Amino acid sequence: MPQHIKKGANALVAEALDGLPAISVEEAIPLVDAGTHVFVDVREGSEHAKGVINGAVVSSRGLLEFHIDPDSPAHKPELASNRPLFFTVPQVAGPPLLPRWRARWAWDQWSI
Repeated sequence: MPQHIKKGANALVAEALDGLPAISVEEAIPLVDAGTHVFVDVREGSEHAKGVINGAVVSSRGLLEFHIDPDSPAHKPELASNRPLFFTVPQVAGPPLLPRWRARWAWDQWSI
């Protein structure tokens, strides 16, 4: 019997993006230049071929929990700063995970 998906990927992404803070590339450029925010690229390695924001912390959806956790041997200290976090995520797989990440780590300053 074929599977019947009740909610497809496009609906999940739209639902996840609804109400999330987001900024445009034009808004991000001055923040990158100022160094007042931490940009976190959580795309997979193959997706980095399109480029990475200069100075961004590179992680992946599969390792972000380990990079965030100060007790992890894979911890990235840049992610423990008091600066707001901005995430560069793939259009399909990243956004549905961000609300879960935010709830897990109680972030108050973050965006995509």
